[in-house]
Amino acid sequence: MQNIIDHFIIKNQLLTKSSKVIVGVSGGADSVALLHYLRTSGYDCLAAHCNFHLRGEESNSDEQFVKELCTKWDIPLEVIYFETEQIALERHISIEMAARELRYEWFNQLLSAHQATAICVAHHRDDSVETLLLNLIRGTGIRGLSGISQKKGNVVRPFLCVNRSEIEAYISENNLPFVTDGTNAETIYLRNKLRLELLPWLEEINPSVREAIERTSNNLRCVEQIYLTEINKQRAIVAKNEKDKTLISIQKLIAFSEPSTLLFELLQPFGFNRNVCENIFDSLHSIPGKTFYSSQYILVKDRNDLIIKKKKRKCLSNS
Repeated sequence: MQNIIDHFIIKNQLLTKSSKVIVGVSGGADSVALLHYLRTSGYDCLAAHCNFHLRGEESNSDEQFVKELCTKWDIPLEVIYFETEQIALERHISIEMAARELRYEWFNQLLSAHQATAICVAHHRDDSVETLLLNLIRGTGIRGLSGISQKKGNVVRPFLCVNRSEIEAYISENNLPFVTDGTNAETIYLRNKLRLELLPWLEEINPSVREAIERTSNNLRCVEQIYLTEINKQRAIVAKNEKDKTLISIQKLIAFSEPSTLLFELLQPFGFNRNVCENIFDSLHSIPGKTFYSSQYILVKDRNDLIIKKKKRKCLSNS
């Protein structure tokens, strides 16, 4: 497995051994395997663990495990605590989304504070397949059907070239300890239901279904690049930045052949979901003053423009 990952990192220019990398470590098998691989491959690692306070004593036990593991492996560790449920309520988003936002916001703070060049997370090939199916079931645009990317900004995923069974074999070969999240076996969660029930059923129809889905995802990722190139051209015409706000010209927007699709692509980076974008689109011909919210931004429908500003937010506390 090591040779496969080495080649994948070099081919996609994900990491260099001359600089520090932030490694997200939950204590689960995937993240422990990633930390072990990076450490034994000679990368300068800083482990980062989030305690989201979502699973009671189990969350604290995971934190203690990660602390002991990093001490044993002589890897520096940063830990942060979040009251995730409360923050999800304040931001009007799901707990899962709040945890994701908090995690990556903090990872980026660590990136700057420690002058690191990359944030490494342990998503693997099966995660990408599950994400595509999850997005398809929920209803998604082309981005949701292109799976998980190996690199997005400073976030890199060295394990996207291997699957869950290969990671499990790596764990066994190297006798690595890890903790198991008890909720992973609960099919009340949609992703778990896909993993434990839907994918095994699909494999009865096509034993190579995971590979087939991955090929489809790769094909759509190429299409996505063409699509985004055109979106960026249109964004330059329709939107402009002014100091602390972004303006989207209503007149220029509705002049395009598919204005609702373009509006969604313009607003998605600001955290507005598809339902909210549809409501905003429906308001384009209404009176000025309507206001819409995402977790981080406020959008006001003015006479000629949609005006987007960032919300004020409390600073994160680090321990």
